[in-house]
Amino acid sequence: MKKSALFTATLFGLSTLFAGSAMAKSDEIAVIVKSANSTFWQNVRKGAETAGKDIGGQYKVTFQGPEAETAIDAQVNMVDNAVNRGVAGIVLAASDPVALVPAVKKAYESGIPVVLIDSGINSDGKYYQSFLATDNRAAGKLAAEKLLAKVKGGKVAVMSFTQGQHQRLSVPVVLLTKSKQKPITNWSARTTPIRI
Repeated sequence: MKKSALFTATLFGLSTLFAGSAMAKSDEIAVIVKSANSTFWQNVRKGAETAGKDIGGQYKVTFQGPEAETAIDAQVNMVDNAVNRGVAGIVLAASDPVALVPAVKKAYESGIPVVLIDSGINSDGKYYQSFLATDNRAAGKLAAEKLLAKVKGGKVAVMSFTQGQHQRLSVPVVLLTKSKQKPITNWSARTTPIRI
């Protein structure tokens, strides 16, 4: 599914959640991502802006993110500020699954719907309306299977993104850890001469 189609569905869903909500002080949907500077998040921005137009322009889509994905406090402040502005809804890619919980809870308690994208928060489904993301464990397994089909032996390195980014680290964790969930590392060691 194209990013703009995904965002159109997300924003349309949000618009139905808060159409006529007495809590919304504005027609703003705040899209808050992990970093405003990366190519990936700029593509998300384009998708969000396109989606805003696709739903008839009834909401103003704003986009922001900190300078770096590790600037977690800055992202928390952005969510708090959006809540204080009384936005109609928030689309959030949480930089930290724990640190963003109080800010998302504040939005929830203020009657502002939140949709999480890319990365979740540790709240057992509380405080947000929806969570859209890749199943990183399944993606890691698929990536490892494709890699192992191409590489016949030797060593393979698995490189991650920003340290501390829970969702992004899930892929190499599947490949590298020795957990009770039978990770790919154990499987590859039994079936190929490849070492990760």
